[in-house]
Amino acid sequence: STSMKYLSTLLILIISVICMSHSLSAQVISWTGNTDSNWHNTENWNPAGIPMPSSDVVINASTNQPIISQTAVAMSILIEANASLTNQETLTVSGASYGGPTFGTGIRNLGTFTNQATGSIHIQNTDDRGIKDDLNAIIDNYGEINIGIGGSMNNIGGYGMSIRSNLVNRPNASIQIQNTTKDGLLSGFGDGIIDNYGQVSIGVGGVSNNIEGDGIRITGSLTNQASGSIHIQNTVLDGISTGFSAPINNYGQISIGLDGLVDDIGAYSIYAISIINNYSCATIDLNDNFYNRGSIINQGSFSLNSSNPSTITS
Repeated sequence: STSMKYLSTLLILIISVICMSHSLSAQVISWTGNTDSNWHNTENWNPAGIPMPSSDVVINASTNQPIISQTAVAMSILIEANASLTNQETLTVSGASYGGPTFGTGIRNLGTFTNQATGSIHIQNTDDRGIKDDLNAIIDNYGEINIGIGGSMNNIGGYGMSIRSNLVNRPNASIQIQNTTKDGLLSGFGDGIIDNYGQVSIGVGGVSNNIEGDGIRITGSLTNQASGSIHIQNTVLDGISTGFSAPINNYGQISIGLDGLVDDIGAYSIYAISIINNYSCATIDLNDNFYNRGSIINQGSFSLNSSNPSTITS
């Protein structure tokens, strides 16, 4: 019909304007590694230079893979398959747009991304996700990752982090996520593996409902090791939700809704349709309703906050 043709034309124009506005303000700069592994060596980039706040960075596989050893900035970063990026300093990524090579994601990883113990990553103002980990990719965090922290509501336009393959958060490392329009952390597509030895904080310290989805949604697997702690507050939907065949294995500490407002979890603290293994010496502390359609094997401490009587649906 005429109206449908009009809408299709209008949509094409809108997309064209977005892409055009992005191309006018951003520049793609690609890693060659022709000289060494120094991110700040202008001879390692095409065109020659170093990434600026308006740069869409593409890391290609090469003999010399980039290492960030000084403060660095970018608008977005794409790590291609078989490529790697290692961060040892402060890396700030802000302004990723749908018109760029990451399609609005701050850091999109198809290879290996390592944040060392001295590394601090800050991501804000993305059209889509903060970090996206694709199939056969690895994110290994020994330092600090902050996504949407201190920004306005919705400054992350999708998931805080989406994991298709592997995320390892090492002992003493931290991941903090706020202000997302979808889930804070997604273990997705049935094969995303999250292995936490450090600290994960989602929605904590932010305004009410600053996570506009689940705190953590699991369709792969989540293992919280003995040294690991997971704290979730201020979600519109569930604190943690699981899909079928998406287990939670807890050896450490998980707290949901504690120290927040009485109803700071918008739906269930945990919505489980798979297996929850709470091992010896592990703790799960909830401050809101718990929905169980799977199975719970509890050898540790599993508690509901008595100051806010919760219900268990099973």
